[in-house]
Formats: sequence, C-alpha cells, structure tokens
Amino acid sequence: GHVLRNAVDHGLEAAEDRLARGKPAAGAVRVTVGRDGGHVTVRVADDGRGLDLAQLARKAGLEDDAPEQEIARCVFRSGLSTAGQVDLVSGRGVGMDAVARMMTGLGGAADVELGPIDEATGRRAFTLRLSMLDPSFEQRATA
Repeated sequence: GHVLRNAVDHGLEAAEDRLARGKPAAGAVRVTVGRDGGHVTVRVADDGRGLDLAQLARKAGLEDDAPEQEIARCVFRSGLSTAGQVDLVSGRGVGMDAVARMMTGLGGAADVELGPIDEATGRRAFTLRLSMLDPSFEQRATA
C-alpha cells in the first residue's frame, strides 16, 4: 500500500506539469510481480518525476561523489524524506524505512534499480524492487 501511495504522491506530477513536459496528462504506475528462485519479487515504477540524486545526497549527508546506487538506497533511511512538506501521506521519513524493514522480516529485501537520466530535469528514473521469500516455495521444500 505505502509503495503505491508513495509513487502517486512523490512520483507523479500534476497534469499541467506533465503536459508542459510533453507527457500525457495522466501518469502511470506499473507493478510487476514474478518469481525468482525461492523469492517473489514485486517491482513498482512510475513515469513521474524520478529521483533527484543530488538533493537526496544532501539530505542524507553524503559526499557529492558517493556512488549513485548508495545515494538511491537512502530512500529507505529512517527519518529521511524528499517531500517538500508534511501531509497525511508524505514527509515524515518513516514509510519507505518501514517497507524495507518489512521486506527484511519476510526474508527478502528492498532495493532501488536506477534507470536513465531525464536530461531536462537531471532526475533519474527508478524502479523499487521488493523481494520476499516465496511461501509456496517454502511449503514445497518442507513437504
């Protein structure tokens, strides 16, 4: 739930902003689910604004030359938020941290897969990858 709310609240721009950038007025969030060995993997991506890695590095207190993947993973840090203001959905820096902890508790992990840079904004497209142990795989292994 939180990952989808986050994609809509943080990722998707207002219709007029999207139109000004040559995008369709309506944004899209794509969720794919698959099995990989003994894990179920869920990937969530949107066609929104992307990650501002420079801003994220500053908020996380990282050096400018930190690896991009290290910076991107900061979205899972407790207390860190990229929201401009606090509201009912965003801004407290607890949601994505909770998602990462839940995935770890399920024997999996949460990660960020970086995509291309939007040359107009300098932001990076990305996909959240959530994996957890496949309960049906565990049942087959113990049967």
